[in-house]
Amino acid sequence: ADWNWFCNGQDGVSIAYKPERSFSSHIWRGYNEGLLVYILGLGSKTHALPADSYHGWTRDYRTKTIFGIEFTRYVMVAVGTVFLHVLLRNKGLAYLLTTALVLFQTISGAALDWNNNLLRFADTPAFTYSDMNGFGPFVAGIVWFKLYWGAFTVLLVALSAGLWVRGRAGSGRAFRWAELRQSFTPTLRAVVASSLVAWLGLGGWIYYNVAVRNEYRTKADEQALQVDYEKQYKRYEHAPQPRVTTVNLHVDLTPEARAVRVQGQLTLTNKTSQPLDTLRLSYGDYLQDYQFTAPGARLVRHDQRLHFCTFALRPALAPGDSLPLTYAAHYQAQGFENKVSRPLINGNGTFLNNFDLAPTIGYSRLLELESPTDRAKFHLPARPRLAARNAPGARANSYISTDADRLRFEATVSTSPDQLAVAPGSLLREWQQHGRRYFHYRLAAPVLNFYAITSARYAVRREHLHGVALEIYYHPAHPYNLDRMMRALRNSVTYYSAQFGAYPQQQARIIEFPRYQSFAQAFPGTMPYSESLGFIAQVSDQDNDIDRTYRVVAHELAHQWWAHQVVGAAVQGATFMSESVAEYLSLVMVERQYGPDRTRQVRRYALDRYLQGRAGETERELPLLYNEDQPHIHYAKGAVVLYALRSYLGEARLHGALAQFLHDYQGRPAPYPTSDDLYGYLLRATPDSLHYFVHDQLKRITLYDNQVQDVAYQRLPDGRYQVIVQLEVHKRYADQLGKETEAPLHDYIDVALVGAGKQVLYRQRVLVTTPRKVLRLTVPALPHQAVIDPDFLLVDRRLEDNSRAAVEIGQLPNQ
Repeated sequence: ADWNWFCNGQDGVSIAYKPERSFSSHIWRGYNEGLLVYILGLGSKTHALPADSYHGWTRDYRTKTIFGIEFTRYVMVAVGTVFLHVLLRNKGLAYLLTTALVLFQTISGAALDWNNNLLRFADTPAFTYSDMNGFGPFVAGIVWFKLYWGAFTVLLVALSAGLWVRGRAGSGRAFRWAELRQSFTPTLRAVVASSLVAWLGLGGWIYYNVAVRNEYRTKADEQALQVDYEKQYKRYEHAPQPRVTTVNLHVDLTPEARAVRVQGQLTLTNKTSQPLDTLRLSYGDYLQDYQFTAPGARLVRHDQRLHFCTFALRPALAPGDSLPLTYAAHYQAQGFENKVSRPLINGNGTFLNNFDLAPTIGYSRLLELESPTDRAKFHLPARPRLAARNAPGARANSYISTDADRLRFEATVSTSPDQLAVAPGSLLREWQQHGRRYFHYRLAAPVLNFYAITSARYAVRREHLHGVALEIYYHPAHPYNLDRMMRALRNSVTYYSAQFGAYPQQQARIIEFPRYQSFAQAFPGTMPYSESLGFIAQVSDQDNDIDRTYRVVAHELAHQWWAHQVVGAAVQGATFMSESVAEYLSLVMVERQYGPDRTRQVRRYALDRYLQGRAGETERELPLLYNEDQPHIHYAKGAVVLYALRSYLGEARLHGALAQFLHDYQGRPAPYPTSDDLYGYLLRATPDSLHYFVHDQLKRITLYDNQVQDVAYQRLPDGRYQVIVQLEVHKRYADQLGKETEAPLHDYIDVALVGAGKQVLYRQRVLVTTPRKVLRLTVPALPHQAVIDPDFLLVDRRLEDNSRAAVEIGQLPNQ
């Protein structure tokens, strides 16, 4: 085996290779069966793995994780296995029972909702290691559960020692009381008694923390809350409510205590045409003990179990009038939990967004049960992923927020004196008082109801570009990709501004937070970015997703235009105008940085992601223009399709249409635009001959099967070569459930002839009107290969037959 080939230029062995898809983007890492792969690879006599691949295998795992947490668990399991053998005195039965118990514990968490670590032998709360914050909020739970199961393990060791057979004994022979009295020495009895007392005592302490100081909920408990919330309050979903027009927050963070205190004031404005005599509020459970006050508002009901409040407004809020709503809430970590519920409230790298920091006005669809299977189990009606484009009232809200259009934002955040707190907007003032550090931020212009605050012991990298402050807030030990990130900020601000208008904020900040969660988001001028997503990424030229760190920065920055300046209605296709465009623009930025040839690899990777995603679709697939927020469609397919439109229409036409649409809808309140509105702009920029292409790519699910059947050539007397290329092309339309029908062809498809050294001898976009097409060409040099759709512009499920090597023939047929 050629183990170096399987590394694919990375620092570890690729987890899989398929001829039609090339190498998997994942490599074998961690304490798992991959160990056998590396033993075989490192021991090879011919094509051995390099020695540093061992470090690539282990670099995601820390000594504390392996030997402090995992290894002790395996020791406990080994002791339990020995105890069963000693107790049963039957190797076969003990082996079967051990296997059954291990399998039960493995599958019972998901299948039976059996997740209480007091009852799961040797288990601890799930944890994630962060280089910013270590095991952070997980430490206490890990330690106490280790002690609990450690005491139980000592008890099993003592019982095993007492039950151990001295001398010869038949299989399954019963224990005799006299033997037990003799084998359980006073020392063993003391160990059994003390370990039993310790185990029970620790169990009581853990129960007090998990179920008394904190609220312990099973998955069934969580689902019951969601079901009850929907059944009781769904009727208010479309009831008229005031809109949030200003947000003013005062947030006090105490990171070392994992504590947050929020005092906020929301200005609510009646934008309807009728007086409003009722105010309804929903809120999540990230913060606790919400208290609300508003002039003339009388509390009618506060459902603390389902987090829903109803107020009577006296007098009623007249159309155009505003009402200040003041609220307070807090969170203080108490002991430890069975599973850490708020990992991003921690000692170094707290991250809270608007859904954590403030209530929602009215009913919140985000609190509903989503899974179709679970909804059916509770006899709830089918829940569309997104509303239909023509649903009544659907264009009244953006897909970002149901209770606000655009609002004024201001926040004062206090934190520990060694930390920096960051929020959207300009930093107006920073000061220290009573041993705390304060930061006052304000946004200059109205924004969507979408914001976040972070706090950590940051170092800051700063630059300025055309009046925009470029800033990266990072963990001081993570300088690895700062140059790459700053370059992405500079290049993206410059290019997007030239294409779509001036950058809309005064700051462009990237802010690192712990890898307890792995995502990046774009808030106004601020982009929180998990350390695992870019700050500690080891970028390789051989990655399928070339320079993901650079690309993700370009993607999130594109959202400052595509989502924050123009945002779609909460209907099917909303994310085409945000996620698809941002993902496409990030691809353009990668191409501008690394060139078209390398970007082909990223597009093929995106195409694979789309095809894999649609193969696993559990409900239905709609065309890209009407996607229902599925990532494999709006990210992967969106990038491929918009890149293809750029190739067919030209960048000037495509970007001109996008820019005009953004200009016309920028900052516009309800009714919000839909993807059909953007489609109109794209179609008007498209030549008549290519209307079919825009329609096929955006309004249909179009699949191609392109093949090069034969390539034959003959040298001509003048030194040139005459070539015959036989193509086979099929286009199919799929419906939302995947049923395919053959579609008529009148399609322009790229065909290329490639010679030595990848020299392009011929390249043309040819019109294909029948499934079989023959091209007769004359080229100046020896052809090596013919390729159809060489740039992966079309959704083709079998790319491996898109090319074929050329063969020489004795005589060309008559033309």
